[in-house]
Amino acid sequence: MKGELQLAVGLDNGEMRISEIDFECRICTDAGVKVTIPRGVGLAETDLLLIMKTGDHSMCESSDAYASVCVSDEQTDRPILAEISVCSKILQYPNRRQKEIFLHEIAHTLGLTPHSYAFLRYRDGTPRTPRNKSTDVPALGRNGKGVFIPAITTGLEKEIVLQTASKSIQKTVFHFTLPTLLEVARRVFNASNLAAFPMEDLKIEGLEGSHFDGRTALSYEDNLLSMGKPMFNKTVIWEAKLEIFAFFYKEQ
Repeated sequence: MKGELQLAVGLDNGEMRISEIDFECRICTDAGVKVTIPRGVGLAETDLLLIMKTGDHSMCESSDAYASVCVSDEQTDRPILAEISVCSKILQYPNRRQKEIFLHEIAHTLGLTPHSYAFLRYRDGTPRTPRNKSTDVPALGRNGKGVFIPAITTGLEKEIVLQTASKSIQKTVFHFTLPTLLEVARRVFNASNLAAFPMEDLKIEGLEGSHFDGRTALSYEDNLLSMGKPMFNKTVIWEAKLEIFAFFYKEQ
């Protein structure tokens, strides 16, 4: 149906060599754009080439998998080549858990990463964040980690105060302000006054700013209990987050 999110997946097992003529490789800097591999014919009927591999590496000590975007389209800034590395240990997990992990990592390849937020666009293709007219990169500068800062219509950093058993802690947390995402989040979490949706603030590599805040999920659990719903179900929270992500992607 027109206007609905659709994802078709083609599976190709075994070794695969990506020809230089299949995609264009660019290096973007403040000084401009340098093409390192010329534009080619591309892959027919393909929007995103997703490479998945299994194995064990140092990150498997603390993670089940990780994802990265390799190449983005120069017209839309959407990912066209991405990779997911899966640790061998998850192949022993129940099927349901494996599915959660794969979908989680696919979400990152589709744009749920701080490096993508300043490149999001309105539905008519206009950049949400102002661009440098010479280089076409976001024009609001970079944060302390070198990541481009998005416009406040996409997200912003807010100072929040967390109360622990012994003291108050002040933190800076990134919040989404995408209107459709907020509309869905208000419904999913029964929070009609929600003005910005918080992301994870734990200072852990690959976690901060790229995952929905865990405390928000816990508040959703409390809300279920107050309505007489079953006790906390991790699957319910995961599906709620997945629904919010779907609208994050639709908003690009």
